[in-house]
Amino acid sequence: LAVMTWLAHFGVRELVVSDPSVVRRAAAEEFGATRTVDPTTEPLEERYDLVIECVGLPGMTDVCVGAATTHGRVTIAGVCTHPDPYVPIRAVIKELDLAFAVYYTRREFFSVVDALSRGAVDAAPFVTDRVGLAGANDAFHTLTDAKEHRKILVLPELG
Repeated sequence: LAVMTWLAHFGVRELVVSDPSVVRRAAAEEFGATRTVDPTTEPLEERYDLVIECVGLPGMTDVCVGAATTHGRVTIAGVCTHPDPYVPIRAVIKELDLAFAVYYTRREFFSVVDALSRGAVDAAPFVTDRVGLAGANDAFHTLTDAKEHRKILVLPELG
């Protein structure tokens, strides 16, 4: 959702989100997706100039390479901690640019702060719950299992 928010902020007009979770697809629509796809019933077409992998699961690199058009770009933003085999010839034949993004630069943090302070980007839809310090531990456990939460804000004054 954050990647999609920034892409929209920078003027990307077509934002297609593929996710097997109906809850996450609905959230993507709320955040401005122009189309959502359930990959369990509808494979992505091979037509996207830019495909960003945000999941970090084995097999996703191959899915993204398959969805990219010739001379497209695939950016891996998801953190996959397991081997992710794919057949590179597909990317070679399409002459894809394959990039990996990790962390954020100091300049990017300042850009985010600036956009938030000017109201150019609204962070409120990311927050689905608020807890005090006493609820922080439970919030972490909730986020590991729950699909309906995005971010839980910990506010000391609620404690």
